[in-house]
Amino acid sequence: MSPCWTGSYASSAPCTPAPARATPEASGQPLPPARIEAMAQARDGTLWLGTDSALYQFTRDHRQLRVLPHAGGLTRQLLASTDGSLWVGTQDGVFRLRPGTAAIVRVAQHAGQSLRADINALAEASDGSVWVGSGKGLFRAAAGEHELRSVACAEGAGLGNPSVIGLLFDRQQTLWVDTAVTGLHRMRHWDGQHAAFERISERHGIVTRPFGGNLLEDGRGRIWTQIYVYDPATDRLDELTAADGADLGTGWFLAHTRTTDGRLLFGGSRGILVVRPEGFDASDYAPPLVVSEFAIDGQRQPVGHIQEGFELVPPQRGFSLVFAALDYSDSGRLRYAYQLQGFDTDWIATTADSRVASYRCSMPSRQPAAMAGWERSTPMANRPKRSSTGRAGRSPTGRAQATWRSSARRFHERPATGRRAAARASMRSVPLGPRARSRLSRKEIPSILHSLRNLE
Repeated sequence: MSPCWTGSYASSAPCTPAPARATPEASGQPLPPARIEAMAQARDGTLWLGTDSALYQFTRDHRQLRVLPHAGGLTRQLLASTDGSLWVGTQDGVFRLRPGTAAIVRVAQHAGQSLRADINALAEASDGSVWVGSGKGLFRAAAGEHELRSVACAEGAGLGNPSVIGLLFDRQQTLWVDTAVTGLHRMRHWDGQHAAFERISERHGIVTRPFGGNLLEDGRGRIWTQIYVYDPATDRLDELTAADGADLGTGWFLAHTRTTDGRLLFGGSRGILVVRPEGFDASDYAPPLVVSEFAIDGQRQPVGHIQEGFELVPPQRGFSLVFAALDYSDSGRLRYAYQLQGFDTDWIATTADSRVASYRCSMPSRQPAAMAGWERSTPMANRPKRSSTGRAGRSPTGRAQATWRSSARRFHERPATGRRAAARASMRSVPLGPRARSRLSRKEIPSILHSLRNLE
């Protein structure tokens, strides 16, 4: 069964999508006199468009049926649930249009208290319950109920931030939650009363930014936004940049959907990012890591023979190394670590902007040295524990000596070769402007521009 277009995500509710044909504007029918903010297709095939404080209903041949006002201000999300209801997320709470009724009614919290908050996400579970992501937390309305209950979490297993900006039930009915600060979460347990969440982004070292809000699942179960892709099967999280072909400018919140052929669409300030996920695979390419500068007590030394070792002769007291991985596809995304074993208790992580290992001290005898590089999104468990070793120490004559050997690990392709070329080919940014419609045909993406915000 093909999914129903709902503006910000594709619902799994069974329906019959309208055939590809002219838009209401092209067929002479009037469009709503306000900016379209959300879109959903009901089980009967009619199309709902959400604007500021109102919903417009159209038939499958684009005839306007009715206009229904609501008191929530700007419409942010629409969800056509399996019981025939239309759920409306607004900037001031949740509303619902029940089957056979003509009024959009506010959905209150348990005990009658109104939820006054931005509604950022709506998602329906297989049991018919509707989950609501808001600026004030995560809520749930059980099937058949007309009230919201706050989702309580087990101690130590809650969301890292209460502002929920993205929700997605995958094909396995696992709930994925994105928050405004602490990023992606996966619900590990739900007993009907309490939930337990795993903090995916935080575990991968991403603690101050969202995952992207616009959550979509591909055919392999990977979770995508315009910023990241996470593979649950391998516990791998990759950031998407212009080097991957993801050059859409500033991504637009709530501007995303999935086409019937599996492509993922994300709206941004430079156009629409079209992702063919089947053509994207992370790489295990390991670029060489080299020492580009070497100094003893601040005096630069030749680096040609550093692999053979070096000696510190009294009164010399310290040395420094500048290192780099030979990968130019997106060098700013590389992350490094170095360690003087026996002196440093653990690896010292650093970024592409600070590729210097410096030591000034009396050196213990025969200390192995090592350095490594990896991409930031690499799971911690896969980062090298000891990618290379060398020696630094005191000789029997009292002179300090050291050797250095190096290697690196990088998880992106060489530019425009091999699987990197395939990954770039799997993404393209479609610029907005007079030619935008010609590059996204109606046959490929029926009325898709109406499901993305701010494209009018």
